[in-house]
Amino acid sequence: MAAFWDDLKTGSSGQVYHYETSELVVIQWDYVRTYDNNSRETFEVILYNGNNTPTGDNEIKIQYQ
Repeated sequence: MAAFWDDLKTGSSGQVYHYETSELVVIQWDYVRTYDNNSRETFEVILYNGNNTPTGDNEIKIQYQ
């Protein structure tokens, strides 16, 4: 799975955070920089436990700022 298809770097205020419960896992890249363009990006991936989704599948949501 590739949430953002680029080389990224933290530093200069860029951070990666995670949050876990029995229902989901959230991984957020906050204000990270791309290597080539040095642009700032913020996005997150949410992985859902199949027991808590309407279809029963392990769903994935990707959100971009």
